Amino acid sequence: MAGSAEYRNEKFISHYEHITKLNLLTDEELLTLKRKRSFFEVSVQNSTEVKSFIDYIKYEIALMRKFKQMEYDDEDNGRALQIALSHHVRDLFRLALKKFQDKRKVWEHYIAFCKQKSPNIVTRIYEDMLHFHHKTEDYIEAAEHEMSRKNFEQASNILIQGIGNNKESSDKLVAVYIECSLKQGEDQDESGKAATLLQVSKFYAKFLQNSPNVELQCELLRKIQNFDYALSFQNDVLANLMQVSSGQAVFWNLLALRHLDGIYYETEIEIPAKISFHERLQTMIKIYEKSFNFVYDGEKEKIYTFYINKLLELDGEKKISNHCLKIIRQALGKVFSKGLKEGKLSDIHFNYFLKLRMLEMEKNREVIEEMLAIGENLYPNSMEFFELAFRYYLREQNHEKIAETFKLAVSSNEKMAIELYRFLCAVYLSNSSEEDKARSAMIEAVNSSNKKLSEAFQPYYIEYHALTDGIEKARELYHNLLTTKTMNSLSLEFFKMMIKMEEIQEKPDEKVIKNCYERASEHFGKENSCLLYTSPSPRDRQKS
Repeated sequence: MAGSAEYRNEKFISHYEHITKLNLLTDEELLTLKRKRSFFEVSVQNSTEVKSFIDYIKYEIALMRKFKQMEYDDEDNGRALQIALSHHVRDLFRLALKKFQDKRKVWEHYIAFCKQKSPNIVTRIYEDMLHFHHKTEDYIEAAEHEMSRKNFEQASNILIQGIGNNKESSDKLVAVYIECSLKQGEDQDESGKAATLLQVSKFYAKFLQNSPNVELQCELLRKIQNFDYALSFQNDVLANLMQVSSGQAVFWNLLALRHLDGIYYETEIEIPAKISFHERLQTMIKIYEKSFNFVYDGEKEKIYTFYINKLLELDGEKKISNHCLKIIRQALGKVFSKGLKEGKLSDIHFNYFLKLRMLEMEKNREVIEEMLAIGENLYPNSMEFFELAFRYYLREQNHEKIAETFKLAVSSNEKMAIELYRFLCAVYLSNSSEEDKARSAMIEAVNSSNKKLSEAFQPYYIEYHALTDGIEKARELYHNLLTTKTMNSLSLEFFKMMIKMEEIQEKPDEKVIKNCYERASEHFGKENSCLLYTSPSPRDRQKS
């Protein structure tokens, strides 16, 4: 084994010659590189764990990047060095995969590296990988690589092989196979295209027609919708989906978006060669609104989400005419109101609608308060909702409602208690007349039985009072907390903050700093608290 490592070290001679010619490393740095490589070489020869190889590969890739970023005059030597280093990394990957063929991640990183440095060998690597890994995703990834290089026949063969090895989960492979076949058929004559359509129709009928995976079929239609010669096949798929999936939001979303793109499904009517955006927009809106009568109740929030997201996306586009923008915004107002009434808006869209209403507080006060009452019931886990509620009630000076809402928010979101308290304090501190309420919230958090909440607010509490009321107040609070709390309930950050506040004073209290350090060292251990004590001792101060 050692002899093998020694042989590999000899292969590095050309690397070191290039590095020396290019003046990339000092003699000492080059010696360090040689030692490091020797260590890695021995470790991978004897290793029974893949980590040794990964560490070595990471080191070599980092070296490649470092050298590539450096400036040098001799471009030929620079390219030669990069090629040599790249070959070395590939050798390391191959060596690793001889021992660890089962490690899918190693194959993944090897392929990613070669796609950048040696794209011509990627096909062979996928072929080698598929001898050991047979999951659906492995075949799809390999096939998509071939499709990107327009090797459609090779991609089809890979997918057929995958379908044979994954009969119980072949629907995704079939969808990619159909896409691949249609791409391949696009450059054929009419008879070739007809044969392609017949072939994909047979595959669809055999594998996908009765598949419960409606989202996959919709995704397939999205991928192949620009193949004009396949419109009859696409309409067959849509007709099938209409029969079996008319209750699902994803189907109606697909249908609406296809019409927006001008791919009309209603083949029984005469469709003009070119449909204006205005007409396509109106048709899309009609389809979305029609969908509300068909989708299952459990799918209602999804269809509202799809519809509103699309309208908001269109509303943000710059090239749309004012007339179409007016239609979009009218549709938005209508769907927001309808979704609110049915209680089917997502928390994101509910909050968006609430923010719109809050732009005109005086005009919409009644509606806003109605929405806040609805939001408390429907979205008890939405931080954004509670933030909006706090801002509204603070503006209205309704402190009783703030306290009530805050209590509800914390009880519903214990994991977000720290964030909630911080936000509440920030809201109060943004208004100088409400600072007392911010202080009360801080005290409540510091004294909370929630240990994480208390520990998070202890340093914040000290810092706030030191900066606003002065260091004497901070010292008083520090000693109070030492008296009223056990060491188990005080955080390391609490002591760090007290030291920080002392050290920025013109005359820091060395006794307080020492007390912080000693107590923290005693409880948290010197290793964790050694970073605390950065202040010089009194003797050092006198020397300076």
